[in-house]
Amino acid sequence: MPADHPIRTYCEDAGITDEMRQVAWLVFKDRHIVDPNSKVKPKKYVDWAAAFANSVKDRWYGLWYVSEAGEATWSPNGLQQRQVLDARMAKAREAEHAPA
Repeated sequence: MPADHPIRTYCEDAGITDEMRQVAWLVFKDRHIVDPNSKVKPKKYVDWAAAFANSVKDRWYGLWYVSEAGEATWSPNGLQQRQVLDARMAKAREAEHAPA
């Protein structure tokens, strides 16, 4: 997302952390852009940035919730998605350092 995109301010105001936004972006990409094994046809949005912003605002993936105290907290689904992404990153790092 561009540094000046309004979703960054929205996230800041809503208490959504940078890590949460980054996980949301990777899940968004997996579901709508990257996944060649998906049985669902890929979406074709005219404005991908706006679609992603809507996914954050409307919590399409249920990655977090905001407590009554106003703090964004990982949901069980968010913790699972974060764990999957952490595992993928660890595997990628291992592959980079594996002998040829």
